Amino acid sequence: MDAQLVALAAGGASALVGAMVTDAWGQARDQAVGLWRRHRPAQADAVDAELVSSQEELVAGTESEELLRARMEGRWQGRLERLLEEAAEDSETAADLRTTADVIAGLAAASGTGSVVQNVRAGRDSYTAARDLTIGVRERDASPDG
Repeated sequence: MDAQLVALAAGGASALVGAMVTDAWGQARDQAVGLWRRHRPAQADAVDAELVSSQEELVAGTESEELLRARMEGRWQGRLERLLEEAAEDSETAADLRTTADVIAGLAAASGTGSVVQNVRAGRDSYTAARDLTIGVRERDASPDG
């Protein structure tokens, strides 16, 4: 297989796995399944089921996240490479994969969500939030007399 197609499959797999932990996952999955529906319709339902399973496995996080993501990307890179190999004569499939990967990466980036781990050690008055947080201190609370 051509090195450019291998790189294209790797980039597509990375975008796909990256999207699995974002709010845009549903749209990203639809894009990926759509790719198979256009080029290998008989495989589309199996790919959809495997995507759901992969995402559930990634979210469950039963292994180290880094190892799991690498394994998942390898799995999906292989699927994308096979799709490209089966359509070796069809440059439209490669162009479609490139476009789909770009859309998926854009969806994941636009969702603004991903995995975040926070370790907080605090005494009095500590706050943490996943998004915006406004803390108001009343005058009475701030005085040394309390």
